[in-house]
Amino acid sequence: MRTSWKAAVLVSVCVLGSGCNTTGTPSTAATEDMPSTRLATPTANPELAAAHEINGIPILEQGPELPTGCEATSLTMLLQSQGVHVDKTAVVERLPILAQPEYVEDEVLVGDDPNRGFLGDPYSEDGFGVFHKPIADLLNSFLPDHALDLSGSEFEELLRAVADDRPVVTWISMDLSEVSTAYVWTTSDGTEIEWKVPEHCVLLTGYDDTSVTVHDPFTGQVVQYDRSRFQTVWEAMGKQGVTVRAKYS
Repeated sequence: MRTSWKAAVLVSVCVLGSGCNTTGTPSTAATEDMPSTRLATPTANPELAAAHEINGIPILEQGPELPTGCEATSLTMLLQSQGVHVDKTAVVERLPILAQPEYVEDEVLVGDDPNRGFLGDPYSEDGFGVFHKPIADLLNSFLPDHALDLSGSEFEELLRAVADDRPVVTWISMDLSEVSTAYVWTTSDGTEIEWKVPEHCVLLTGYDDTSVTVHDPFTGQVVQYDRSRFQTVWEAMGKQGVTVRAKYS
């Protein structure tokens, strides 16, 4: 998600939002009312194609309805590319919504787990965001047993998905700017969450030797980035990526 504070770390204790994701260790707790999600497993793969662009991917803009809804909007583009007729607000309405982090006595920051749902309000500029697992679970709610969570994989696995005409919901920083840690808190079950900014989420749709192509929900445009820089930032944001197991339609 892109929002107003993603250009800089907030110092106010009363406004914490405007983010999308983190790079904390994903929680093992799944959202109870959603199907299970398959994680990618290492396989013997053929040589990666030198370049590939996926044609016919819709381009959507998260605003004005979802100023911090980059994850849901990126997923909507992926779902539409698979023949699912759904809009971004219908997608975000299925996403579990949790309270955003807040300071308590002694200025201790407490919060919930973005591995379980969206922190804050995606309809607000102060929303935080969500990690890969709820997005993969949400994908499964539209295409049962069809999500493939590539998080933690090598970057080449994302490119292999694209080469197979499968776009990848990918967590990066805004404009590939430098990544820094804005907040750290511990959830009620003891999970430490590290929130990095300026977090953003896009749909990866193409690559060649030197560049990658993304559908950017913040601008509503197709954008090209330096491939090496994109990989570096993707790794700094926790190596998060979600796609489909095979073209669904």
